[in-house]
Amino acid sequence: MGIVLIQTTTSKYIMPKTIYIVDPVTREFLGTAEAPLDPVASERAGKLVYAEVNSANATGKMPPEHEIESDDVVLNSKGNWEVKRGAKAKRVEAEAAAFSEAEAQAKAERLKAQLAAMTDTERKLHSLREEDPAAFDADEAEEAQQTREAQALERLNRHEKRRDKRRADKAKENTSNGKGGGNNSNNSNDKKQINNQK
Repeated sequence: MGIVLIQTTTSKYIMPKTIYIVDPVTREFLGTAEAPLDPVASERAGKLVYAEVNSANATGKMPPEHEIESDDVVLNSKGNWEVKRGAKAKRVEAEAAAFSEAEAQAKAERLKAQLAAMTDTERKLHSLREEDPAAFDADEAEEAQQTREAQALERLNRHEKRRDKRRADKAKENTSNGKGGGNNSNNSNDKKQINNQK
């Protein structure tokens, strides 16, 4: 947080008052903030008056020097700061380990539930995968490719049958409309010519 200067009515610049924020439950130091001004009291007094801070979550007392990454700084019940060297680093490590352990346990529970829900065939497939995952995955990929090819062939056959049916229907329609019956009119013309020759 940068330093902000406030201009008062007397044209003097003063640095704003800093307060130190603490967690209301753990009393751990969280960071700094500018103290809020009390506008009514400031107007009455003719000078800057800061609002009262809630002692449950802030203090005006600066915490001692500490390592932000590793130390816990806690405001005790008497309003004094205590530095617990390395406590934050240990807590973060413990939380990470607990999370990893909990995640591993949750994963094991999920796997156990999946195995319980499997059929005998699925269990056999699962055990085959466990024996040699790379070979199993290669087999699965090959099988998927064969399935795709078979499905494409089925689609091709269905489309060809539909095309052939459309062609047959169109030819039948043309025949019934007389378009395909050109041979009949030619035959009658041939008969007329033969009769004329006689």
